[in-house]
Amino acid sequence: MVTRAQYNEKDAWLPRELSFLAGLPEARRRIRPLLTVQAYVDESGGSGQGAVLVFAGFIGEAQEWARFSSGWSTCLGGGKGIAYLRMHDAAHLTGEFTGWQKKERDEKLRSLARTLNAYRVRSIHFAIDLPAFQNGMAEHWARPHKNPYFLGYLLMLAGVCVDAQDWGYKEQVEIIFDEHVIFSQRVKLWYPLFKEMWDGYDPELAALYPSEPLFRDDKTFPPLQAADLMAWLLRKSYAGEGDNDFARIIMPELTNIPNSHCSDFVRKERMDRLTKMGYEFEERITPEQIARWRKHLGLDE
Repeated sequence: MVTRAQYNEKDAWLPRELSFLAGLPEARRRIRPLLTVQAYVDESGGSGQGAVLVFAGFIGEAQEWARFSSGWSTCLGGGKGIAYLRMHDAAHLTGEFTGWQKKERDEKLRSLARTLNAYRVRSIHFAIDLPAFQNGMAEHWARPHKNPYFLGYLLMLAGVCVDAQDWGYKEQVEIIFDEHVIFSQRVKLWYPLFKEMWDGYDPELAALYPSEPLFRDDKTFPPLQAADLMAWLLRKSYAGEGDNDFARIIMPELTNIPNSHCSDFVRKERMDRLTKMGYEFEERITPEQIARWRKHLGLDE
């Protein structure tokens, strides 16, 4: 486990696998503090996994994520090591936890939670009430917007930017999601339209939106593994399984991580407000925008 006292200034330089975040060559990164805000997000739940879909993750500054990635990787390999963390594998003693005893697994999870707790990040999440979504918002929208995953991505994009704005940041944030076979490409395709709509609705907030949402493999990005841990725990909690062994093991170790005020359990009332907002957006759309968007989406080909 790495503690705050063990930070080394050279660890602030982004490791190679995170170099794309800074947008700067290494020589310039070494002389420039990295203050860009990044959020790492994973989801848990969905079809066949209960009545709640959770998007959860952590927000922090780039240099803190560089430090975290080194500390997390060290913890993964320490003792009886694993290459990466996935909570499904930990719960079922499969994958990286094949052949482990429960006691060994629990200690590894505690150690990883303590490592996460040592860094200056804050959590954020959105839990979606799936029955309420299917009986409400899904009836008002066409694909892909009628899928709760799409709502989760949009809520997280907005929530991270609002959180960063409230903390006084004025530059674009970067939001990195775990890769999703179906929705990664769909979100990237629709994102320019979504961002343009926000430009007309709230320009100051829209200025914080990323150039594009990013998608990466959680096996190689430690912050996404931490996001997977939080998403898994929260889904269990919102589904009424909060008093489980993993909650007792992990949550007491996360005492230094505040939760963003933007986090929310999205029920029918908020979905109704979001639907109304969607109609307000539609009223602002010009024929020129529609023509440009149809071309972007390939609808006129």
